[in-house]
Amino acid sequence: MNVYEKDDVVVRTVEENDIAQIVSLVYNEDFDYMRCSDYLKPNAYATLDILSNIVEKKKISMEALVIEDKGSFRGYAIIDRYSKHKYYITQIAVAPGYRRHGYGEVLIDVIKRLAYQDESSIGLNCYSNQSRKFYHAMQIYEEGDYSYMEWNGRDSNIKTYLPSIFTSYGEIIAERERETEESIKKFKKHLKPEVSRLMNYSHIQRM
Repeated sequence: MNVYEKDDVVVRTVEENDIAQIVSLVYNEDFDYMRCSDYLKPNAYATLDILSNIVEKKKISMEALVIEDKGSFRGYAIIDRYSKHKYYITQIAVAPGYRRHGYGEVLIDVIKRLAYQDESSIGLNCYSNQSRKFYHAMQIYEEGDYSYMEWNGRDSNIKTYLPSIFTSYGEIIAERERETEESIKKFKKHLKPEVSRLMNYSHIQRM
């Protein structure tokens, strides 16, 4: 679904054909330009799993946006509808060779508009002074913790509305409740034989 179009630049929701390009960017990018240490880099395999779940509608609380110019991939962003009034940007990157061309600004601007429509703020974690300057220019500032940054949207005057990328928040809550129930079931299934083993061991010890 196209969310934003201007001239040859399009921002749309992720499709199955985009996954390989995004995962390749994550896998091959050294993220030195973000001064990101190894343990903070996005994991390519986790990203593949997240994108697959988004495309297959197995994770409705998350969405990914892709930015193209003349039909060619330029970058992406992954957003988590963290709460009813919070959009959390988990990943955002522009492909090498296309940075400082305004694609990152367009992605952030689109996310700000979408968040504003949902009466939501935007949160993200940033560990790079270079990237922090970029976010400052986009009116995203430090909030509390050193690495955490936020755009509250309260002072915005956004009038151009875009197609919503998320389902109703009530459905997202229902999804999270189902995930919690599944986790509890899996835990109990694992716990039952373990408890049985410990009880048998305790019985043997008493003998």
